[in-house]
Amino acid sequence: MSADLEAFDAYRARLLARLTPIEPTRLPLERAAGMTLAAPVEARTPLPGFANAAMDGYAVRREDAEPGARLALTGEIAAGQEHLPLVEPGTTVRIMTGAPMPDGADAVVPVEQADEAGETVVIAARPAAAAHVRAAGEDLAVGARALEPGTHLGAAEVALAAAAGAGAVLVRRRPRVAVLSTGDELVPAGAPLRGGQIVDSNGPSLAAAAAAAGAEPVAQPAVPDDAQALRAAFTAAAADADVLVTTGGVSAGRYDLVQHVLAELGDVGTTTVAMQPGKPQAFGLLDGTPCFGLPGNPVSALISFEALVRPALLRLTGRADLARPNVTARVAATLPGGKERLRFVLARLSEGEQGTEVAPLGTQGSHRLASAAGADAYVVVPRGVPRCEPDELVDAWLLSGDGWQDGQHVAYAWQSGRQARPLAVRSLR
Repeated sequence: MSADLEAFDAYRARLLARLTPIEPTRLPLERAAGMTLAAPVEARTPLPGFANAAMDGYAVRREDAEPGARLALTGEIAAGQEHLPLVEPGTTVRIMTGAPMPDGADAVVPVEQADEAGETVVIAARPAAAAHVRAAGEDLAVGARALEPGTHLGAAEVALAAAAGAGAVLVRRRPRVAVLSTGDELVPAGAPLRGGQIVDSNGPSLAAAAAAAGAEPVAQPAVPDDAQALRAAFTAAAADADVLVTTGGVSAGRYDLVQHVLAELGDVGTTTVAMQPGKPQAFGLLDGTPCFGLPGNPVSALISFEALVRPALLRLTGRADLARPNVTARVAATLPGGKERLRFVLARLSEGEQGTEVAPLGTQGSHRLASAAGADAYVVVPRGVPRCEPDELVDAWLLSGDGWQDGQHVAYAWQSGRQARPLAVRSLR
């Protein structure tokens, strides 16, 4: 590797080490969705809080519930009922799903396995021990740790916190991210173009990426290549945000002023990183606000955000899982590599005869947005590897979504005209 290139892993580690998580705040649970826990949630009551029926049926004494047994129907219990009838020998009571189990009963016979005739219930099949009974505290005991700090509060986590008795939780709020595109040639999307002008795609795309990472984007207009205008825009944006992201002006061109202005304003340094695309990078602090200076080419900016800014935003919120989940996939079409730099290849996943397959999405280039749209994964080809050939196995990092299922990190990788299926994945911690 060239002496003037900084290894990607070393650069990212150096960058992340300078970040301090946002100060936590206590919020009502309904306002905390999408944020990250800063303190554990412990169960204040057992979950479930009492033994209850898992099915509509009949609460019975199991020793009475022989096939063909005729039990006297003496009452009914609905969900939420407080005063309960006693199940004595030879009797049963009708019970609804979620209703508390009455004293004397130790199992539930589903309605499908009994025949009610007037005030008598005929049992068709003997229930197993504790059949269809949810025991008190079987999910969580009092004081048990329901959620750990660093947990992202998705829908299931909010439900668990509520069930555990938490009306409010200590969280780290969403970071406010100001995105500023720079360049005399930029005009807003939808505006007419004159000769030499281009649409500012970086502003809206990186704002969308910030929102997808759980942050709050702060809209900013593009800034021309003027040192005074850049100083004013950067200073104002950094004062009103938790993170400043700029694009353009960090390379070695005559009009690449961003790196110089950032260095004047704060402790921001520029370097060349062994990654493709995205070699020129700037990072530092402006009065304590982390600032990322990304390259201006649109795919370079997107890859740089994905590889560097996204994990930084997660670190600021206290998340433990900074990396995307990944899946092992078989190369279906040659993936390009590089000599001295890691190569980030935008890709598409599919299902082949031998399992999950991955192929590059179109012709790759730092300016080729058409090859970025529709990517649901990316592959990092190690430096020094010229290409990954068909049938090789690689790790594909998933872009389209991730979540939890049965206590394991899983991802829903692609749809392809049918319901997305969960894939077994690994996640870097």
